Amino acid sequence: AEHGPDSQVVLVIVGDGVDLDAIEQEISKQCQSLPRGEFASKALGHSFMVFARDMLEVSQEFPSFVLSNLDEVDQQSSMLFLISVK
Repeated sequence: AEHGPDSQVVLVIVGDGVDLDAIEQEISKQCQSLPRGEFASKALGHSFMVFARDMLEVSQEFPSFVLSNLDEVDQQSSMLFLISVK
């Protein structure tokens, strides 16, 4: 969402144990405090979350992102990351 209000991001959540309420609260807090928070808020209106069991499932859906950005990731841990789509 850093490019403008028409940007789109995908929040990828891998594994269990992620507190979705805490994520939503933090996103809201950051949108209120960031200089471009208004752009981020608008972009989030057409962004989405993806839930995956493991990194294998993520690599099947987003192969180029995984190959270029996640070489060092511990593939067993719960994690989340953003993919800028636009």
